[in-house]
Amino acid sequence: GLFRVIAQKFNKTPEDLARQTLVIGDGKGDIEAGKAIGAITGGFRRSVNSDLSQADFLFNDFSELLEKLPEKMAN
Repeated sequence: GLFRVIAQKFNKTPEDLARQTLVIGDGKGDIEAGKAIGAITGGFRRSVNSDLSQADFLFNDFSELLEKLPEKMAN
């Protein structure tokens, strides 16, 4: 629902917006929500107990995230 409203506000289709969206999360639900809209997902490893196996990539700190973004956003 909210994602469609955001897409409309920027005059984009939800699919176009999803291709330009990165969802970062530290839990399974965050990654599932990103996948549900078709976004790229990054798992922030804050806990060894979090299931981030479905994330497109994992990172331990934000400097590592910045290194991985160009590679993931180009795909």
